[in-house]
Amino acid sequence: MPALDYFVTLFATEQDVTIEDLYLGYFDNGLNDGALKTTWLCEVNSSDKRYAKM
Repeated sequence: MPALDYFVTLFATEQDVTIEDLYLGYFDNGLNDGALKTTWLCEVNSSDKRYAKM
């Protein structure tokens, strides 16, 4: 549940945001040293963009 709380708080100030999917995955922000760790990923409003729990 901490991941859901994180994303609800992240989008709390935005209007018309629906969390469509929440799942474990890998996220590469380009700053990693080559080793990727699993993190929670979130899809909102059926967008192709994914948000990672940082």
